[in-house]
Amino acid sequence: MIRGEKLKLSTGSHLVTILLGLWLIIGVFIDGFAHGHLDSTLETFFTPWHAILYSGYIASASWLVWLIYRNHKNGVTGLKNMLPNGYGLGFIGVIIFAIGGVLDACWHILLGIERGIEALYSPTHLLLFLGGTLIVTSPFRTVWRELGDSPRLKELFIGLLP
Repeated sequence: MIRGEKLKLSTGSHLVTILLGLWLIIGVFIDGFAHGHLDSTLETFFTPWHAILYSGYIASASWLVWLIYRNHKNGVTGLKNMLPNGYGLGFIGVIIFAIGGVLDACWHILLGIERGIEALYSPTHLLLFLGGTLIVTSPFRTVWRELGDSPRLKELFIGLLP
């Protein structure tokens, strides 16, 4: 690898992104289940369900920051250049999710915990969903970019498998 050249992500790196994203998504579903089924235990923002969700986010965000740092350490300059191919929107997703998380904490503290279907339409939850989606779809965007403008569906799925 030439110093100053962006490092290409391996399939293993994409797999790490996918597994950390899976942790985040599992947290979303567990938290959603809690909002829909455990009404009596949801009196605070600080629940085990949120802990799973936000720890998945922290792990995913830390991984993305590590990938950026790795390119920086290799001599690549400029944030746009340090971001791995296809991970630019994932980085924006990290920022959106962080903003959504802070707003979600404020929302829950000031307005209470949403119950049932209300949790799906909460503005802060929609921000979290958008940010999480941008994060976990980064490997897919990378493969799409590498395959060109008209990849076949089979190529996209094969490209995401280790």
